[in-house]
Amino acid sequence: SIHEIHTLFLAQNAFRIWRRVMQVSQQIWSRWNREYLTQLQERKRWSIEKGPRIKIGSIVLVKDDNAPPLQWKLGLVQALHVNADGDGVPRVATVKTPSGIYRRAIRYLCPLPFEGNCVSNDQK
Repeated sequence: SIHEIHTLFLAQNAFRIWRRVMQVSQQIWSRWNREYLTQLQERKRWSIEKGPRIKIGSIVLVKDDNAPPLQWKLGLVQALHVNADGDGVPRVATVKTPSGIYRRAIRYLCPLPFEGNCVSNDQK
């Protein structure tokens, strides 16, 4: 005779597997956000030492603390705005996204690492 499988056991096991998959996916997103995206973000000391990596025409991710990373918008930097303190380092950018044009602090912009966005040693 064929053994009957208890459906309650299968449902509990499936729930445990689903819960574990969700935990692992949250850990991956958390690490990706903490380790990788923070490397892409512009920092004040980088701007002073190496010059701003974000320039007009750069394609960036617009970081949103209230949305998961897959829902962050891609944008094109249209203008850079220098602070009134006179150091000449841009602190704010005008970014065009599919949903409109926004002014965002450079620290909320993550330039994507591809050839058009990278500043090489020859360009400095």
